[in-house]
Amino acid sequence: SYKVTAIIKESATLLFKAKRLSDSLMKYKKALRYCNELLPDDESNKEMYMKFQELKKTLYLNMSLIALNSQDYNACINYCGFLLQMEDVQLTNVQASKIFYRLGKSYASMKKYDVALETFNKGLIVSPDDPSIKKEFNVVKKIVDDAKKEEKAKYAKFFN
Repeated sequence: SYKVTAIIKESATLLFKAKRLSDSLMKYKKALRYCNELLPDDESNKEMYMKFQELKKTLYLNMSLIALNSQDYNACINYCGFLLQMEDVQLTNVQASKIFYRLGKSYASMKKYDVALETFNKGLIVSPDDPSIKKEFNVVKKIVDDAKKEEKAKYAKFFN
C-alpha cells in the first residue's frame, strides 16, 4: 500500500541523515519498486496515481543526491533524467534547480565541462539567484577559460 511505501521512504531518509548512504539508497530503491508495482493506472484512481507519482519524484530526488554524494555520477545523471521525463508531475523551481545543480556537478566531475555549463545555465534560467548553481557555473567556466588560454599559449609558442 501507499502507507508501506511511505514508511520505507521514511526509514531511508533516517539512514541518509545517519550518513549511511548505501543502506539509504537500497531502501529508496525498495520504495521505488513498491511505487512502480502499486501505481494504479491513472484512469481508475487519479488521486492515488498522483500521490504515487509525487512519491516517486521525491524518491528520485533523494536517490540523485545520494548518487552525487557517493560520486556515482552516472547514476545521478540517470535519476535526474528520470525526473525530467516524468510528464504528469510538476517540478517546483527549487526541485528543478536541485536537478540541474546535481546534473551539472556530475558532468563537471566527469570533466564534461561543456555539458556542465549548459546544464548549470538551464538551472539559472529556472532559478536565477541560486547561489550554488552560480558558484559551480563560475568554477567550471574558469576551468574552461583557463584551458582555452593554455591552448592559445601553447599554439602561440608553436608558431613563434
